[in-house]
Amino acid sequence: MTKTSRPGLPGSLRETGLRSRDARAAPGRKLRPAAARAPLPFVLINMAMTADGKIATANRSVSSFGSARDHEHLLELRASADAVMAGARTVDLNPINMGPGPARFRALRRRRGLAGFNLRIIVSRSGTVSLGAEVFRHRFSPIIILSSSSPRGAPAKSG
Repeated sequence: MTKTSRPGLPGSLRETGLRSRDARAAPGRKLRPAAARAPLPFVLINMAMTADGKIATANRSVSSFGSARDHEHLLELRASADAVMAGARTVDLNPINMGPGPARFRALRRRRGLAGFNLRIIVSRSGTVSLGAEVFRHRFSPIIILSSSSPRGAPAKSG
């Protein structure tokens, strides 16, 4: 059992309701993320990766989750998150809206004390993202775009 010394966080994995073997939990098992009780920022990641560490093909296409249960788990995790983050190329090249999913997941978010819809964050090193991307066709929650530089053609702010 791993202890944590950060104040306000559960003292052990068992107190969070998670165990180290939960990553291999049987389908249908409901996990209770520590994010539901952690007062400090809590980051979780849910992604698929090949054995050699790839998350996309050579032409940058991303495969969908392998099963209906995998997608359900993704939406369960989103129901405990304040925001969903994706890279600009993922948003540009894939028909995603980064939302919480069907009404039952929005209701679950509200029961957990969260807004019905999560914030959506797009990260772009160059500051560019296609305004024709699917994510911009859905106006259910704010979209925050983070970049380490100004978009091409935009004046850089000094100061």
